[in-house]
Amino acid sequence: MPYTFKPGTKILRKPELRATTGLSNSSIDRMVKSGDFPKPIQLGARAVGWPDFIVYEWLNDCAKSSEVSLTRANLQRRDRKSGTFAQGDVSRAR
Repeated sequence: MPYTFKPGTKILRKPELRATTGLSNSSIDRMVKSGDFPKPIQLGARAVGWPDFIVYEWLNDCAKSSEVSLTRANLQRRDRKSGTFAQGDVSRAR
């Protein structure tokens, strides 16, 4: 997928990517291969990097997914406490 770079875009190399995401090298490689993490761009013959805005977008999507999961769990917990258990319709926003 071609990216449109804006002035100030930073390219994250693997050490910076690990520090930003908290993922290990093997987790990043596995997730890129499975399509669960953005593919890097080729910088040179043996150098790749990730545009920072793509990584932050991915992190925001992860946070949104976590919020939906937490909201769903809270709805279920609240319903159990009140004595009525009904699954709330919380759809994942993307």
